[in-house]
Amino acid sequence: MPRKQFTSQASSGRAVTGFGGAFGASTGSTFGATLSPLGYVTEPPDFSSISDPNTVVSFKNLSKKDSTTKAKALEDLQSILSAHIENGPEIEEPVLEAWVGFYILGAAQESLKQVFPTQDKLNNVKKAYQQPILEYCRDAITKETPHTLSDERVVSSDEAEAKYVRVIATCLSVIASLLSELQPEDITKQQAVYDEILGQSSVWEFAASKDVSVRRSVYRLLRICLSKQYDTITVNLTTISSAFLSKALVSDQSGSSYDFVETLVALTNVCPTVWTEHYTGKKSVTSRLRQFLKRGSSDGPPEVWRLSEEDQRRVAVQMLFPLLAQYIKPASEGTQWTLQGPQAMTVLREALQTGLMDATIDEHWAQMSDTLIEDVKISLPEQSKDFDKSQTAVATEGTRWATVQAEILKLDLTESQRAGLTQSMERVLRESFKVLKSRNGKPYGAAGVVDATIRLCGHTLFEDPAMDHLVSSFVMHDLPSLILSPSCTTLMSILYSFAVHEGFPETWKTVVDTVLSASDSPVKLAALRALLYSEDTISTVAYMTGLRQPLAGTKTITRTCNELVADLTGLNINGKPDECLKQLVLLNGIIQNQEDATESIAKQRVVFLVKHITSWLQVGYLAGLLDFTFDFLGHARGRPVDASKFDLSSYTPDTESSPEKDTQWLLTHLYYLSLKHTSNLAKTWWIDCRSRQKVISVESWTERFISPTIVADALTSASEWAAAQDNPDEALTVKVSPRVREVTSSYVLDEQNLVFLIRLPSAFPLKQATCEGVNRVAISEQKWQSWLRNCQGVIAFSNNSLPEGLASIRRNILGTLKGQS
Repeated sequence: MPRKQFTSQASSGRAVTGFGGAFGASTGSTFGATLSPLGYVTEPPDFSSISDPNTVVSFKNLSKKDSTTKAKALEDLQSILSAHIENGPEIEEPVLEAWVGFYILGAAQESLKQVFPTQDKLNNVKKAYQQPILEYCRDAITKETPHTLSDERVVSSDEAEAKYVRVIATCLSVIASLLSELQPEDITKQQAVYDEILGQSSVWEFAASKDVSVRRSVYRLLRICLSKQYDTITVNLTTISSAFLSKALVSDQSGSSYDFVETLVALTNVCPTVWTEHYTGKKSVTSRLRQFLKRGSSDGPPEVWRLSEEDQRRVAVQMLFPLLAQYIKPASEGTQWTLQGPQAMTVLREALQTGLMDATIDEHWAQMSDTLIEDVKISLPEQSKDFDKSQTAVATEGTRWATVQAEILKLDLTESQRAGLTQSMERVLRESFKVLKSRNGKPYGAAGVVDATIRLCGHTLFEDPAMDHLVSSFVMHDLPSLILSPSCTTLMSILYSFAVHEGFPETWKTVVDTVLSASDSPVKLAALRALLYSEDTISTVAYMTGLRQPLAGTKTITRTCNELVADLTGLNINGKPDECLKQLVLLNGIIQNQEDATESIAKQRVVFLVKHITSWLQVGYLAGLLDFTFDFLGHARGRPVDASKFDLSSYTPDTESSPEKDTQWLLTHLYYLSLKHTSNLAKTWWIDCRSRQKVISVESWTERFISPTIVADALTSASEWAAAQDNPDEALTVKVSPRVREVTSSYVLDEQNLVFLIRLPSAFPLKQATCEGVNRVAISEQKWQSWLRNCQGVIAFSNNSLPEGLASIRRNILGTLKGQS
């Protein structure tokens, strides 16, 4: 191989006095570095006696990690050696020594296994060489650095760091191995060296190393030392506390979290003062521990948080059950366990799902249930000034108790635990029923407990035959006699939750008879309202229909109607769309069944309600309905349905041959109503529609099926208005021509007729009505055209009302005659 090929590398090779092998390295004195005393098993090969710099460089390349570099170095060495063999001179002895040095480590390891094949024989070797091994590890840990172990000219900083952590991890593991495998009497012989090593703060500070292998090695060493070197550990507890609690606890433990936690537990069990008197950190150790816990398991296994049964019981009793107790019944002495805000139940749910409470849940839950029962029994009587406060508190406590009970029942419980929880629920219901019956339904807090339990735990409750019988017996035999009490609202909720039971119809009839036969009183009024209000709005409307005659003219209906109007006027449909729909349906149900109920509503209140509801339509709700309507009716496909067989002015459900036709009828009827009562909004949707095909299809379909009825209604309203004019001297003469969709109005002035014509287009009201002047008398052209525009505008902005347009014409004529401009 040509000499010039190695020139640049050889220049740096001359400065190297030793070669860093698998465990130690040396750097040349040219750079002022010190020579590492570690040679691992053998001394580093000495290249100083090799005269050929190219050979030195090839040997150095053999120490590189890169396999390509090593292969190239071997090829170079083979070429050099072959040239020496063929052409001379003879191969130098230092070259042969260097070659042997590279392979002596592998050969030594293989020979060691062959000579000492068993663990006992290897332990004898460790026993014999314990002192040099310990001293070797001590020097590596206390004296070596990444720069002393590697040649910075040929090894990158990352490679140097990797070599260093391998050395440290190996040394720590070797020390731990000696302590765990050698007999105590053998360890005692080198106790001074062990004390020296374990007394070094640098050893324990590796607990916060960035390398996971180093951290795991030092954790294993400490666990072994806790049993094998207790005295030495106790002497150095302050140092260990600083390393593990001040530094390691807040450092990254990814990949070593399980070992770290296991070590902390062992250290705490053996030396608990490491957390207290031996802790010297500026920041409190609890805050550091909290910071560690917040980071979670740091990619560790689930066993990181594994607790013994005793620990689980202790955590549950001391930390988790107080959370439940404070949530169910807040107490001033337990404010530290109070969960604030809407996330309280989420926190409790997560606490329950940890499984830490499973072992003792039935025992402690029985105690919490007993507390609730006691509060139900001692709730204040109706005569007390704090009666409402007491009953509300009991109802709230019962609701929270039932909420937690429902979450507990979702857990993976044993049969005995589930049976215990069921017994607690049965006792709560039984005692609440007793209180309600003995105090004639007055303690509505007890009724609230029952209602919440049935509502939140009904699935489990009704699956149990004993509890199903308990609740059914109360509802069928006791509830009707208690309905006229302060608990009436809650008792009705309990009754409606019983709706699927076969005994419900008879019980409901008994309750209705009881309420209606009672004399008028605030309690009866409240019971009637509770009777009408069901969680299911459709059911409520059905009850109103069924009770149409008994409810006619009652204060309940009148008051309910007024309250619904007031509530709807103040509701924001964007914030509470479901509530708006529910109240609209209820109001419509009352109006349909009790026509006289609306007479008690102030006219101004009705006007405000109509304006408020109309504003809902203006924000896009009608547009969404119409989009769906015409997509369903086939206009988007250009094949609209034939609506000639539908009665536009009314709708009767479930009378068509199929659900599809029934829906088509309903949507056609709704479109008719939107054109009749909110024509401007429907017209705006049609104008803004982006589909040209849909616009054309809707116009022609409306003209064919809808407009004739709308036009007929409009012309009829014009005739009725004309007939209702009360002053013949000021009346307009109105003539309606249905065949040509025209309304002609005239007024006699100076024995001549002022004649106006209102013409409705065939697609009315999608197309606007027009107003034309037929005969002008004694009126200037400018004023005449102003009257025509005014009439047309009034019709357009009054929901296409022809009477409003005719009235505007009459006002203009009479105003002019009276000298008004």
